[in-house]
Amino acid sequence: MTRSSASHREGATLKDTTKKFLEDATAQGHEVEPYAGRFFWKGPAVTVDGLGTFRTTVPTQSDQMGLGWVVYPVTSDEEWYELNS
Repeated sequence: MTRSSASHREGATLKDTTKKFLEDATAQGHEVEPYAGRFFWKGPAVTVDGLGTFRTTVPTQSDQMGLGWVVYPVTSDEEWYELNS
């Protein structure tokens, strides 16, 4: 996972699921990072130690990365990824 700013650039449109995921992550103190996951998925993600440590109403999926979990929305947002990676 590449470290990068999670801010959204002005003029671009956020998907509703991306917006809610970013709001929930920020409110809980998680650092949001761009992630390119399986099956060509791209968008925002958070890395957590355990799956129960990040809560959101957005449907998510996760990848186990050895020392933690990468949690990200089921809905990909390639535009957000390209602007933030």
